[in-house]
Amino acid sequence: YSALEFMTNGSNYNFYISLDPQAGYWWNQRILLGGGVHAGLANNHSSAGVFGFGRLTLNRIFIQGEYRYLNMNNQTTMKREWLGSPIFCIGYSSSDDMSSCISIGISTNGAYSQNMPFGAFVYRFGYRF
Repeated sequence: YSALEFMTNGSNYNFYISLDPQAGYWWNQRILLGGGVHAGLANNHSSAGVFGFGRLTLNRIFIQGEYRYLNMNNQTTMKREWLGSPIFCIGYSSSDDMSSCISIGISTNGAYSQNMPFGAFVYRFGYRF
C-alpha cells in the first residue's frame, strides 16, 4: 500500500497545506499498518516529521489510530520543538482497495493542536498510487 494524504484550508487570513506520503502493509483483509513522513507549510510556520498508523476497515468505512511526531513552532513557548500527538480518525474510502479516501479526526495533545490551523480537528484527503 502506498498513498499520499493532504490537508489544506483556503481562508484569506490563514494558509495551511500538508503533504503526507505513506506506505503500509495489509496485515489481513481488514487491518492496514503503515507510516510515513509529513511536510507542512503555513503562513506563520512550517512543520516536518513522521507518523505511524493502524487502520481497521469495515467495507468502505475505516477507523484509524495514529501517532504523529512533528517539528514545528510551539505557539506556547514560541520556540521550534518536537511535538507528538495521538490522533483518532474515522474515514470513508471510494473503493475496497482505498484508491481515494477522506477522513476526519481529533488530536488529543493540546500543545500539538495549538499549532494546527483547525486546532484539535483534523481532516485529510488521500489518494493511493
